[in-house]
Amino acid sequence: MNYPRFIIKPFVWLVVCLSTMTAPALAAVDPHWSPIDVNGDGQPEVVAQTNLMDVAFNARGEILGWYLKTQKGTDYKGKYSGKPNLVAARSSIITGAGLKPGKTATPETSVEPGEGSTKTLVATFAYDAGGHAVSRTYRIASSRYTVNVSTRVDGVNAYKLEFTGLGMAKPDLKLLQQGVTAPLTGAGSVNALGYASFQGGGSAIIIRPVAGGVPIAASTKTVQVPVANGQAQDKAAITLTLPGNQESNIQVYGGQNELVRLDLEHLASEPGLFQPNILGTLSLALIRLMQFLRQITGSWGLAIILLTVIIRSLIWPLMQVQMKSTAEMQALQPKIAEINKKFKDSTEKKSQATMALYKEHNVNPGAGCFPLIVQFPILIVMWRVIANYEFDQGFLWLHDLSLPDPFYILVVLYVGVNIAQTYLATQGNKDMFRQQLIMQVAFLFFVLTFPSGVTLYWVLSTVIAVAQQWVINRQIKAKTLAAA
Repeated sequence: MNYPRFIIKPFVWLVVCLSTMTAPALAAVDPHWSPIDVNGDGQPEVVAQTNLMDVAFNARGEILGWYLKTQKGTDYKGKYSGKPNLVAARSSIITGAGLKPGKTATPETSVEPGEGSTKTLVATFAYDAGGHAVSRTYRIASSRYTVNVSTRVDGVNAYKLEFTGLGMAKPDLKLLQQGVTAPLTGAGSVNALGYASFQGGGSAIIIRPVAGGVPIAASTKTVQVPVANGQAQDKAAITLTLPGNQESNIQVYGGQNELVRLDLEHLASEPGLFQPNILGTLSLALIRLMQFLRQITGSWGLAIILLTVIIRSLIWPLMQVQMKSTAEMQALQPKIAEINKKFKDSTEKKSQATMALYKEHNVNPGAGCFPLIVQFPILIVMWRVIANYEFDQGFLWLHDLSLPDPFYILVVLYVGVNIAQTYLATQGNKDMFRQQLIMQVAFLFFVLTFPSGVTLYWVLSTVIAVAQQWVINRQIKAKTLAAA
């Protein structure tokens, strides 16, 4: 088939622009431990580096930095100045009567393989605290913000473990007593911790005891902690009281205060922790459907493809109205051009004649708007779910469906199918084709940062739309010829 030059040239131009872009697509960070001097004291800290966050520990296992990745897969390369930091000062501090920081041992670190591409970073810290043996172990799954923490202090009846974070003047503090359905807000204390949290600025730190453990007393408050240059900063603080001479296990979530993420890490069901809005409710419904389709197909990529077919089937009638209206409008362009020429000096007569033409051919010029508006919430929810979800497998050349396509293959396909759709929608009208193509070019730069799962959905959805538009165009053309 010979395609018109005004189609071939834009496609080639866009592909060339794409190939010359210097910013590489993000790739998954291979989870590992690194010795990095985070606080500038000349001594390297022990840093866990993953797709989602980097966490820095000193030799006692205290957290000096909990650096979130603003975009999943970013490699900070050990440069943390100005990066989002949940703690910004020491956190996970053990204190108690008779406990004094003493000699530390070299931390033991390891990387354990897991299901799919998931790995678990493990670090054990041990030191002497005034004659009391202190040890703790962190287990960090590379695909989660939740860290499992085990602590033990010998020779004491009880000790305190304090977490600080967020650095907000008025953090949203919540504290839930086990067996209670509504959390306390603000400063408070409980005898048996259900969860303790502070949320704000799009981030959250949430602490829960591991099920089956001994009851843990907890309190929340706002404190001032020292930061750089001798300054102090308001921080939320969660203090746990733990029993001595035995191992205590807790889970610490430090990540996005976002429903999809909280649901994935089994936190969204905690009473009073997060109240979803309408988009959140739709996101949860989409997650459940995706998980169901994953069980059927055995593949997240196939699940997204099947989900695309389901969504397009549901909106097919709406899109039929929109595409039919577009095709009929294009078919009337020659007659509209005649009207514009005939009444070029009278806007009122031009408008009356145009509306009469629409009425004669039973065309509603506004019929095509609503179906297009419907698609944007779907795209937003898809982006929200896939960008924040964790996939335990890749699909074809895509290693992680929540990251952009590292080879731009889907982006090139996006360009091709959208040019085809634009050509069919404008029915070869060169001027309208070029006008609409400018909009596609503007949107292309957003597509470059889309999770590949979202781009896969959009490309396949557009392929289905192209087929639907082609059928409608043939029907309108046949109708026009019959009426001539």
